[in-house]
Amino acid sequence: VNGVTGHGNNSVRNNLNMDWVRPVNAEYITADGKMVINQEAEFGIIGGWSRLFAPSSFRLKAKNIYEGMKSFDYKFFESKPYNKYKEILIRNGGNDNDSQAHGRIKDAIIQQTLSTSGIYVDCQALQPAHIFFNGKYIGMLNLRDPSNKYFGTANYGYDKDNMDAYEYAGGYIQKAGDNKAF
Repeated sequence: VNGVTGHGNNSVRNNLNMDWVRPVNAEYITADGKMVINQEAEFGIIGGWSRLFAPSSFRLKAKNIYEGMKSFDYKFFESKPYNKYKEILIRNGGNDNDSQAHGRIKDAIIQQTLSTSGIYVDCQALQPAHIFFNGKYIGMLNLRDPSNKYFGTANYGYDKDNMDAYEYAGGYIQKAGDNKAF
């Protein structure tokens, strides 16, 4: 059996737990039917325990090896100042999967409320999107800007060489820069 255990499922080996990536062609079509993105990209499943909830969250990453396109050149999020993204996330609602009635939007609502509250905190933007794989409708998921090592560049124009980025996953993991200032 292929796969590994983990991400909340330690008794069954599952392919969704593996950190693999695959090349895909990604298209983004606006509500009025205009195709604004049509390019090759890297696809990978993301998330922790939410990987087990169908459909899984995933990311699309633009890479220079695919048609020389190193970004998605489109303003996906009206609330954000930039129109280029190295990667975008398509999230299934995280841990808001106990009921389809919730609409899988708790995290998005909390972040949108915070971003308009006047409290100075960074939040991920949201764009609901209807997702299709190979022409088959999957459902409405949340298109989000990633809060990763590219967040400072995408939201503030910081040079990635002048930033330190960390991820907390049971301990701090250096994602960009160094730990001297930290």
